[in-house]
Amino acid sequence: MTIFSIISAVIVALGTGYSIFLVYRNKIKLNNTPGILLSMVIAIITGLLTGSIIGINSGETFLVVGVSMIIGFVIGFLAGHPIGLLAILMSSIFGLIGGINGAILGLFLQYINPTILLGILLGFYIVIIGFVIVYIYVTTNNKFSIDTNELSPFAIIAGGVVLVSLFL
Repeated sequence: MTIFSIISAVIVALGTGYSIFLVYRNKIKLNNTPGILLSMVIAIITGLLTGSIIGINSGETFLVVGVSMIIGFVIGFLAGHPIGLLAILMSSIFGLIGGINGAILGLFLQYINPTILLGILLGFYIVIIGFVIVYIYVTTNNKFSIDTNELSPFAIIAGGVVLVSLFL
């Protein structure tokens, strides 16, 4: 479990760091609503997974929730900083809440089967941060475009079946 937690933490650090780097690099093109929403998504998914990793690996509630809150707040602040004050406010609050929820989830499920939970959360994290990175590239670069009508509903249903199977 410890090695999987370390690998998950490295993936979270790399994905979040790269996402925040892209937001900083493209802050002029990501102003207003798209930038605010991107910073909120980055903050909440990072806070949730970070809090879960810390909660799964520790048994002490107060310290886990406190550290997860701080991490979520800082990630939210960093993600919202290039966009503006409203983005800082919204993403900091969302990161704080994501950290609290993740810590409590990790603490509750640490004795049941934390590896499966961490695998599912990591899968969701990778998909969501992947969408964030793709959105930033599509929005800021004219060479990239995505037509969402080309996504097959069967592929999405198959992905849902795989996730439910993994959970069960």
